[in-house]
Amino acid sequence: MYWYKLYGKNVMSEFELYQCVTIDPLTKEEADIIITNENLPEEVLNSLPKDTMLASKIDRKFTYFTNTWGLFGIRDGKYITAYKREGATEENLHPFILGYAIAFLFWQNNMHSIHCSCIRINGKALLFSGVSGSGKSTLTTKFLDEQNASLISDDVVVVNIEDGKLLAYPAFPQQKLCRDAVQRNGRNEDDLRYIDETKDKFALNRSEGFLLEPAECLGMVVLDHTDKVTNVEYEAITGNDKISAVYTNWFLFPAMRELSTDLIDFQRSLRIASKLDILHITRPDNVDSTSDQVKIINDFFKLGLDL
Repeated sequence: MYWYKLYGKNVMSEFELYQCVTIDPLTKEEADIIITNENLPEEVLNSLPKDTMLASKIDRKFTYFTNTWGLFGIRDGKYITAYKREGATEENLHPFILGYAIAFLFWQNNMHSIHCSCIRINGKALLFSGVSGSGKSTLTTKFLDEQNASLISDDVVVVNIEDGKLLAYPAFPQQKLCRDAVQRNGRNEDDLRYIDETKDKFALNRSEGFLLEPAECLGMVVLDHTDKVTNVEYEAITGNDKISAVYTNWFLFPAMRELSTDLIDFQRSLRIASKLDILHITRPDNVDSTSDQVKIINDFFKLGLDL
């Protein structure tokens, strides 16, 4: 067994999740999340379509999903079961255990996961969301390397409102960078862990400054890019657009959008949006505007950075 701290929770796992922060051993009763390496219940396996091995069921009590690497079950907001398919490795399962499975588990606990990078700066959490290629990793790296920021999460951050404050809970101190980002930042590929043969990414350890305590959210930056502008453009997102920004960047949104909107999920997005200042930035394609974006973010959120 392995024991970790993840999103503020004590985890007992049969999988070695090298990305996560280890803690002292716990009893099952002390664990908030238990991850086991076993098959799904027989009734679930029997219910899978015969013509394909891809299937899912989404429920607040018990959720399961399958893909080409494995089968995953999440139940009672506490238990994750993962079973690897023939030819898969345990490491192939990691992104799905630490991604969709964890997000579904927190959803069962009525907590929200946001698809974003998240840093801690001046003691507060700042979120960066945007479609693939929008520049999340580049901008996050700029803050981590040059502005005394530390990582909270690279891909998924769990947030919750407690005592009137929106808190972001730390995931694990690993940042994923594509090959060109590694080269652009002058890092040696041989010093990094190669983690993704399909997307050609490397794992960069960000343990320095990483804290296990949650941070109050300062705001969110929604990143976009286009060839129709020549300079960085920006504006505050307000009103109903704030709710949309939170809801569509919900990590489970792709899995949930075919379902009817659950009132609980909508109300949660509404409450979260009310606690966030959100900035929309559009950068020009094929131009390095990272420094300009940092200045805009510094001014908008009053970070007081020495630029």
